[in-house]
Amino acid sequence: MEYKVGLSDISEADFEKFIIKISDDFMVPLLPRIDVHETYTKFKNLAVSVVCLESNKIIGLAATYCNNLETRKGYTTFVGADKEYRGNHIGTNLMLLTIDEARKKGMELIGVHTNNPIAKRMYENIGFSQVADKSGDHSYNWYLEKELGDL
Repeated sequence: MEYKVGLSDISEADFEKFIIKISDDFMVPLLPRIDVHETYTKFKNLAVSVVCLESNKIIGLAATYCNNLETRKGYTTFVGADKEYRGNHIGTNLMLLTIDEARKKGMELIGVHTNNPIAKRMYENIGFSQVADKSGDHSYNWYLEKELGDL
């Protein structure tokens, strides 16, 4: 397995194959609630994206927005892994790399929403703390944050 930061070497077609493959693994399937082209473009141009590849095939992806320099608060909008590769700590590794990249971008905190109790446990194991249940108007069960500290 190989981890890369950024989507510059990832085609939209490969991104779409990955999204299609993992869509139904989410409690609320990704498709048709996202536009794959729009999501790819946003992740490529606006987010810190970390990709896990196996034989040049995407098997994991995390995307975090690190552009609020006023609050210095990043937000992880997406973490997904191919279920055939689960158990290899892909989500953990994606998030640890994401945290490093967010620090480099000047972020002091990262937040994430989740409905998945396994994902919640993974976030907590790497230092995220639950801030809220049933956050705001969102349909998510939990909102967690992690203070990033210095490099």
